[in-house]
Amino acid sequence: MRAITTFFASLLFPLIPLAAQNESADRTFEKTLPAGRGTKLEIVNRYGDIKITRWDKESAHILAEVEAWAPDSKRLDKLIAGIDVSITETGSVIRAETVFERETTVLLETFKGFTDKLIDYESKVKISYHINIPEYVDIDIKNQFGDITIDYNSGTLSADLSNGDFRANSLNRISGFNFDFGDAEIGSVKSARIITSFSKIRVTRSEELDLKSTSSRFDLGKAGRVEIESRRDKFFIDDIDVLKGVSWFSEYSIENLSKEADLDLKSGSIDIDKVAGEFESIVLKSAFADIKADFDPSASYKFEIRHVNSFVVLPPGNIKTDKETLNETKKEYLITGEAGTGSSESRLMIDASRGNIRLN
Repeated sequence: MRAITTFFASLLFPLIPLAAQNESADRTFEKTLPAGRGTKLEIVNRYGDIKITRWDKESAHILAEVEAWAPDSKRLDKLIAGIDVSITETGSVIRAETVFERETTVLLETFKGFTDKLIDYESKVKISYHINIPEYVDIDIKNQFGDITIDYNSGTLSADLSNGDFRANSLNRISGFNFDFGDAEIGSVKSARIITSFSKIRVTRSEELDLKSTSSRFDLGKAGRVEIESRRDKFFIDDIDVLKGVSWFSEYSIENLSKEADLDLKSGSIDIDKVAGEFESIVLKSAFADIKADFDPSASYKFEIRHVNSFVVLPPGNIKTDKETLNETKKEYLITGEAGTGSSESRLMIDASRGNIRLN
């Protein structure tokens, strides 16, 4: 397929009456390239949004719109002339990149023209991408100070986003998502590796998640397996099969745990509204953390709780226990026993130093 290239530039003085009688200019870059199976799309941008929509054609259509505002025509000319969009194809890789000349970068940093997400300064720019690609194309995106929106993708996605929001309806695999200072919402994803800080992330449905986070909030709907390295985060989980990891000062609120949990809690808390009757194992190691878990009435399991200077409440009803003092001075005790009436291979193991343990 022959590439179709279109370039359009126009200067409008003034277009929008801003403060100090701002003048504005815009440029448009457009290109269509073949995109068969095995194609990878790379996008590098700053100061604007990227929207990716699937279509049924075996080609990639890229439209980039550059908008600029400045208090006078001299600054505007330098600003708009120093911004270019390069759209190229090398082998199976299609690359779209916003390129800034050094003088333009200095001008942007001087006037902090970072789009409407920040303060509305006199000089600013916005570079927006509208892209149509087949669903199977792999995607690699880097964006700052702007949003990313993806309709549907069955390939592999890699993204690096800061100071912007992320939205996706349905994704196959996220090989790496570095995300800071924004909100993200994903309808469904099979597997994802996410590194984030100071963000809010909601994933409605997932099979495998690998999360490394700091000072963020996660809202997970139906989750399969989730592995976590967390610092000062909050997790709200509707339904999860397997939860593993380590955390510092993080809080977990789980409505239903189906199979397994293996967590090292260094301060913080975990609250499980319901542990399924046929769960497999729960292993919790904690220090200065509170543990609360309510087990389904049909659950039968063996338990072992070693605790130091902790307050422990065991489930009521049909339960057999044996308590052993390990160190009276340190207030270290070991409680073993069985809960429920049936025979089961399910296990609960807790190793706690301080904090409260409440089982029901």
